[in-house]
Amino acid sequence: MNYIWTCQPGNEKVAQVELKRKDRSFELIKELDEGIYLSKTDLSISALVDMIQTTPIVFIRHICEVNLILARHYDLEEIVDTIYAVAFTSLAKESTYTVQVRIVNDELLKKERVALRDGLNQRLAADGYLLDVKQPEQIISVFITQDDYYIGISPASHNLSIFAGGMRHYAKDNQLVSRAAFKLMEVIEVFDLGLQSAWKAVDLGASPGGWSKVLLDRGLHVTAIDPGLMDESIRLNANLKHYKETTQKFIERQLNQKYQLIVNDMKMNANDSIDLTNEFAPYLDEAGYVIMTLKLPQTFDYRLIKTLLARVNHAYQLMHARQLFHNRSEITVVLRKRN
Repeated sequence: MNYIWTCQPGNEKVAQVELKRKDRSFELIKELDEGIYLSKTDLSISALVDMIQTTPIVFIRHICEVNLILARHYDLEEIVDTIYAVAFTSLAKESTYTVQVRIVNDELLKKERVALRDGLNQRLAADGYLLDVKQPEQIISVFITQDDYYIGISPASHNLSIFAGGMRHYAKDNQLVSRAAFKLMEVIEVFDLGLQSAWKAVDLGASPGGWSKVLLDRGLHVTAIDPGLMDESIRLNANLKHYKETTQKFIERQLNQKYQLIVNDMKMNANDSIDLTNEFAPYLDEAGYVIMTLKLPQTFDYRLIKTLLARVNHAYQLMHARQLFHNRSEITVVLRKRN
């Protein structure tokens, strides 16, 4: 099986190391564009997805199976007809779909991308297929290079992310305290974390409150811990308690409190951040989550990632670990209470 995978540009080597360690049949075919690669495996698509999610493979952001490769010398109308014929036999009519067309970095292909997407949608709509670009259940993936069309049709769950290339873009929001909020919004969405209003959450190193505001907007009660000030847009929120002190000081007071959510986006060495979060393990409710980012040095190898994941998996149970679109020099992990 051939498939296209994406990662953050610059982390392709560690992503390949991860894949090679867990999939002996992995073979890199070629780079299609920066951070976008064509590979092949003896695994089925479902087995590959399961391996990435459960191992976990941290630096693979998005994948799509390649069912068909067409040369670009075909007429565009013929391309639409061919993809439509494949879609007609592959798509479940009772489930929603979307068409995601990506291109290499070439201005000349932009019009072709739009024409191809619109042409497919028109044909599918005429036959009663249900388009849903926000929460599709099935995805027609097309990647266009100067020479070829790479085409795949799959359930959305097989792509790791329902967004093209795993790139989740949020609309600009002047109400956000900081762009760091996008990181928390993305992890909640990608891993479908069912955060409930009225949950009690603690935000470690909270100032100025980017993550706290995301949680407050969802109806959670937030305990923010940071010597710094919280943004004035949330400072008077009745569901916010701000302890203007370090996390260490807060722990020393040993407050008898349980939280359903612990979040940590502190800009500090990953090992020190893990130590602090591990000290909060007794305060996590049995059904609760931990969401934290682990900051990475400028240069690192896979051994560091293994070490960090082993350390977070000691006090907690590791559920997810991935470098998401809004992560930069960091990865995001989701943890549960260890029984």
